Amino acid sequence: MSKKILYIITAFVITLILIVGGWFVYSASKGGTPLSDISKAFEKVSPFGESDPFGVQKVLDTVKGVIPGNTNTTTETSIPENKEQLLFKLSDERSSGIGFADVLVPRTREVLKKISIDDPRVASSSKPRKIIITATSTETYYATTTRTRYVEQGSGHIYEHDFASSSTRKLTNTTIPKTQEAYFLDNGSRVLLRYLDASNRQVENFLATIPNSSVADTLSGTFLSNKITDISVSPSTTELFYIAKTSTGSIGNIYNLKTNTERRVFSSTFSEWLPDWSNNGIYMTTKPSSSVQGYVYLQSLIKNTFTRTTGNLLGLTTLASPSGKKILLAEGSSLSILDTESGILLAVSNLRTLPEKCVWLGEIELLCFGSEAALGSNLPDSWYQGRFYFDDTLYSILVSDASVVKVATMPEMYTKDIVIDAVRPKLSKDNKSLVFLNKIDMSPWYMNIGVILDFVELRE
Repeated sequence: MSKKILYIITAFVITLILIVGGWFVYSASKGGTPLSDISKAFEKVSPFGESDPFGVQKVLDTVKGVIPGNTNTTTETSIPENKEQLLFKLSDERSSGIGFADVLVPRTREVLKKISIDDPRVASSSKPRKIIITATSTETYYATTTRTRYVEQGSGHIYEHDFASSSTRKLTNTTIPKTQEAYFLDNGSRVLLRYLDASNRQVENFLATIPNSSVADTLSGTFLSNKITDISVSPSTTELFYIAKTSTGSIGNIYNLKTNTERRVFSSTFSEWLPDWSNNGIYMTTKPSSSVQGYVYLQSLIKNTFTRTTGNLLGLTTLASPSGKKILLAEGSSLSILDTESGILLAVSNLRTLPEKCVWLGEIELLCFGSEAALGSNLPDSWYQGRFYFDDTLYSILVSDASVVKVATMPEMYTKDIVIDAVRPKLSKDNKSLVFLNKIDMSPWYMNIGVILDFVELRE
């Protein structure tokens, strides 16, 4: 067969397919032949015996999306369309603390069991005979699930949100007004509530056990020293370290939640410290001011030594990695990453924020809320005093080279007009969920960070 004849036949077949396909599509759009029958028609006329030899189904799928009244939509190659599934506001009330809890919940499952029964084939007048059969039965078991817990600032009531069932329940009815800070401990089963007493002159520190089975009208627990100024929770969450003022300076004690005992590990003639507990020890940073040089020291719990890590930085704030081998430093709002073993310091460009707005994703990455725009020179003072607020975007910092990637803006994650200044961010153990407080109104928020990070990986 000559090439000319082959070309003619090929052109004829393609023209025939286009005419027939066009008629079926036009007929379907006018209420005639259903689109689902088109592939069957092509199967009859196709010389290859295939229902979609020329990729017609792709064309039909596209046509479905544009025919009036059709409900199918195409997938967008951007942050997933259902934006409110990525960012949730848990409450309109002010919160004094937020975290995660490992909760045991009952589950049921079907299991196959071997049981012994009387053989029904044996006559009732005869001696019974046992046989073994396999039967299906239901059994209850307990599984650990992660839930979000937060404390209402005005009442001190504790709430728990379960995203699997999209439900929120109150855990306590004990009213503790003016609860300014709350720290969740022991995998979320206990909480330290810091609140002003009736005179508004003294801060009480109440360590309570959170009930699981029913709402508690009375919280049981114990009071710690009312001289506590700052707190840091251990990586295991089963211990807490606190700084307390004394007449000569300050002391640092570790309280063990399992034994309800404490021990002294630190003392200083200086009282203005911010502790940060890592596996390497407790990093102690002097409280910052934009006009004062700051320093950070390491209190080793193994060697019982107190050594300087770095300093001479104005407005110094810090955040140690879980291992303590890296530290995120901020001089004002300018960031850098310090390797505590080598002393190498990497500057972070194109991002302005504070370590209090960041969280470590393991040892290789940081997630930070912040801005690319230049900020005022009097940070962090103006931020602490409430005279300045961030309009946050979420960023990722790769520790190896201090490079920055914009993860998502708030409008990409939330459909309503909202300005967020995130503070105290925390990640769940599986790195799939992130919670934080919005410093503007102290409302508690939840972010489906697993979906967001998966999308960023695909986008790159």
